[in-house]
Amino acid sequence: FNEVVMLMEMLPDMHDCIEDILEWEQIDYCTHFERSGLKGSDVAILAYHTAPHALKAHLETLVLQIGDAIQLAKNWVCDAGMSDEIARKIATLATDDIKPLIAAAGGAIHGEVEGEIDYLDESIQAEVDSFFDGQSQPAT
Repeated sequence: FNEVVMLMEMLPDMHDCIEDILEWEQIDYCTHFERSGLKGSDVAILAYHTAPHALKAHLETLVLQIGDAIQLAKNWVCDAGMSDEIARKIATLATDDIKPLIAAAGGAIHGEVEGEIDYLDESIQAEVDSFFDGQSQPAT
């Protein structure tokens, strides 16, 4: 998402970025890592598959919202054509609406769901802290 958002933000100054935006296609989380060639991709995919259902649902909801917003921008161009006004509208959408959703998705990827309380988190965190402090061994 970061690449297409960057192109959307550059659009007012570089209208030719629209071609790349219109060609951009969304892929799912695991496919992204499978194609990335990044070290540790297998770990990211495994973590996704073993993540709690509520966390994955939250992430997928955010991903759908981001995808819908990008499709909206594409539709504006298809419906009205490329103009300075459309370019500014798309850049504003990217900055004001999509970037905060990407930040929230990043939080979800790291196990954070804003406003959700997980009562297990405190005990898990205490166990991890004590392990690193050398005070005790984690339960097995």
